[in-house]
Parts: sequence; C-alpha cells; structure tokens
Amino acid sequence: MILNRLKQLFNTPQKALISILCIAAVIALVGTGTVFAATSIVRSSSIGEENAKNFAFADLGIDPLSVQDVHVEFDFEQGHFVYEIEFIAEGMEYEYWIKASDGAIVKKEMDIAAHGEAQTAKETKTQQAADTGAQQVPKETKEKNAESIAPEEPQGDGTEIGLDAAKEIVISDAGVSEADVTYTKTELEYEEGVQVYEIEFYSSTDEYEYEINAVTGVIRSKDKEAFHTNIEDNHHGNTGADIGVEQAKSIAVSHADFSVSEVSFSKAKLEKEDGNLVYEIKFYKDGMEYEYEILAATGEIIKFDSEWDD
Repeated sequence: MILNRLKQLFNTPQKALISILCIAAVIALVGTGTVFAATSIVRSSSIGEENAKNFAFADLGIDPLSVQDVHVEFDFEQGHFVYEIEFIAEGMEYEYWIKASDGAIVKKEMDIAAHGEAQTAKETKTQQAADTGAQQVPKETKEKNAESIAPEEPQGDGTEIGLDAAKEIVISDAGVSEADVTYTKTELEYEEGVQVYEIEFYSSTDEYEYEINAVTGVIRSKDKEAFHTNIEDNHHGNTGADIGVEQAKSIAVSHADFSVSEVSFSKAKLEKEDGNLVYEIKFYKDGMEYEYEILAATGEIIKFDSEWDD
C-alpha cells in the first residue's frame, strides 16, 4: 500500500518535480533546525558577550568606559564559534573575533575612524590564537584586564619600544658589540597574543635568537649556538670571510632578474651546510616563490629553485 502511494507521487513528470521540491524543503528545514540547535548549545556554554568584550578591551589595555558604538555578533568563522566585536576607542575603529570557548583572539583589525569621508589610513593585524585550552578570567578594570593577559610579564603603557631599542637590549644581553654582528632577522610578530620582536644575528663565533616583548622590552626567550665550522677549510672558498645578509639578498634577486625593492622576502638566514656557512634566501614575486643558497664566504650561488606559490 505504502509503495503504491510512493509510486503515485512520481507517476508523471509534474508530480515527480513537485515531490522532489517538497522533499528538499523538508530536508533543508530539518538541517537548519539542527544547525540552529547546535549553535544554541555552543552559545549557552560559551564565555558570553560581556566576557568576550572584556577580552578585546584587555588586549588593547583600554578602559571599557571609553569605548563607543559596541556591536557584538555570535558567528562561526575559520572553524571556530566566535564573538565578532566591533567598537570605536580613542579615534580608532576595531574589529575582534574572540573564540567563544576560551576567549582566545582569532583575529583583530584596526582602522583610523572615519570622519565624514573614507578612512585615510588602515592597519590590519591578524593573529592566529594558539589552542592552549586555558580559560582566561576577564576583569572589570583596565589594570585587572592587563593582568589577565600575561600575568608573568609587565604590560607597559602600550607603546612599542621600537626596533633600535630592541636591538640594543639583545646586543647588551649577548655581550657583543653592534659592529661585530650581522642581523639575519628583525621582525615584529605576535606570540600567544603578545607583540614581540624576533631578532636573529650572528657574530664570528656564535648565532643568537631572541624574542623581545615589543612594549616592555622584556626578553621572553633567547638561544645561543656556537659555530662549529672549520674556517680554515678552503672548500668552496670558505675562508671565514662573510659577504653579509644584505649582499646575499642582492645576489639572489639579481640572479632572478629583479631588484631588492621589487620582491618580498620571507627568509634571509645564515645556516651551516656541509661545513660551510650558507645564506638561505627565500622571496616572492608575482606568485612565484624563489629559494637560494649562497655561500657566505664568496657569494657563490650553490643552489636555487623557483616554483609557483600555491
């Protein structure tokens, strides 16, 4: 009996089309209900809108009372349920994505607040929050908010110390002089929600890596490794001379028929390869990725490769 009724629903093209549309509508309705139910469950167990806003305010170190035009929306982004928070503070417009489960910052953007016309400048900073699983506890005041982010480090006044000051700190700590070192990396990055300078350099005997809190100047981590290269080895002309990282970058981009100003470098680092000091240079141009290995003593290109950046 049931089988015959089902056959009647499809015994003409018109009935078949109508039946298919009705089935699709029922499936869509059930699916929507399931998604809505799942979202409701996640939201009920999340940190809540107020806590999410406090995490955003704490990241900036601002007084919640100074914030204007706050808008909060619960959404699913980049594989996470997040609170999308938009607000204006101290002449800047901010947008935060705060992870609903633990308050981690998934993304943040900041723009100069518009005044009638289009915005005149824009700075975007995006960070992927580490999945530590730790639950942060938001506070009600500016001072308590700052403490909840990194209780192990002083917070400073929110102003970056600058790259030159960071270099002075690491050089002093390493006990070497500025004239005796060559920098291979000086970048401003985010580490676990903290803005840091990553500085790498080497002297004639050692290689150093530092992370410096960009606001307080506190050394967060450091590493020192002695070179074991035999500088008397004349293989490939390795006599202990060094062309320097800037010259190595210039050699690489010139070989690729570009200038330094035309490309974007992603790596420029001194490494040890088969007993020789070698600069590993990586850069991008027009969708292509270029990799070079250049002998530090002579500037000789000992390896290069290029491929489309997928």
